[in-house]
Amino acid sequence: MENVNLDLVQLIKQGAISTYPLLACSIVVFGIVLERLWSLRGTVSSTLSLTAQVVPVLARGDLKGAVELVGRHRPCPARRVYAELLSASPEAPLTELEWVADERQFEAVQGCGAYLWMLGTIGSAAPFIGLFGTVMGIIRAFHHMAIAGTGGFQDFLTQGQGYMAIVIAMLARGRPIAVVLASLLFGIALSLSDLLQIAGINLSPEVVHILPFAAIIVALMLFARRAYLPPGLALPYVSGAR
Repeated sequence: MENVNLDLVQLIKQGAISTYPLLACSIVVFGIVLERLWSLRGTVSSTLSLTAQVVPVLARGDLKGAVELVGRHRPCPARRVYAELLSASPEAPLTELEWVADERQFEAVQGCGAYLWMLGTIGSAAPFIGLFGTVMGIIRAFHHMAIAGTGGFQDFLTQGQGYMAIVIAMLARGRPIAVVLASLLFGIALSLSDLLQIAGINLSPEVVHILPFAAIIVALMLFARRAYLPPGLALPYVSGAR
């Protein structure tokens, strides 16, 4: 048997048409995750710390002290929100301040999710890239089979088992459970040669090969009156036609 090279680098090179784009997408995803983790590090603790410092100062009515406190704090989304609120006019109505706070909070949340849209795009496109690689692999496999002469059809390819399928369709009368049971029985008949060898019973190969077809004939003799021929059996297949 030919040795198959399962080295990761070689496998990537063999599937270059799909593995290279997938590898590039993986690097981009990994880079975005690292960038977001680094950019948002300490955001929660920084927000809690700034809030705990600003609220008591505002409660005392020291607006200037609150502005200076926010300006000295490390950059974070909460700092931008507080800075916008404190820069508003002290005489501004409460509804306007609430609107400013909502807008700045929305912008801060959007900023925290920067580049995340790329993750969704890559996640949606990656399966189609993999499917394209699968299709190309199937095409290459059939191409190699054709070159080696192992592909295509030949006479007596199914060894008469197609007739068994027709009989099963006739006897089952379109009932799925009956199709499964009949296929199971005829499958057992087809595997009798292996079962007899395991049991130590020596029979002529010709006799063993006759047994499945003998079972077909017996089934037709017993249930032929209840069977019917599927109306589409002898019709050629036409795509889109019913």
